[in-house]
Amino acid sequence: MKSNKEVDKKLGLMFKEKRQELGMSQTHVTKWLKYSSPQFLSNFERGLCLLPLKKLGVLIQLYGMDAEQVTDLILGL
Repeated sequence: MKSNKEVDKKLGLMFKEKRQELGMSQTHVTKWLKYSSPQFLSNFERGLCLLPLKKLGVLIQLYGMDAEQVTDLILGL
């Protein structure tokens, strides 16, 4: 079983890579998430914290990601 920190880092990296693939800045995404600073997004992408589920859902939609793939990573499937 993977540790939570390992999953957090993989999840953050998955979202970071997708954001970069789409050519979006952290500042741009932060505005979509309605945060005042990109620092929280940076922390999430580095696996230092998790996003609330609602915000995670916003990112999945914004990035056009497969929600099942994200869920599988979180659950360790």
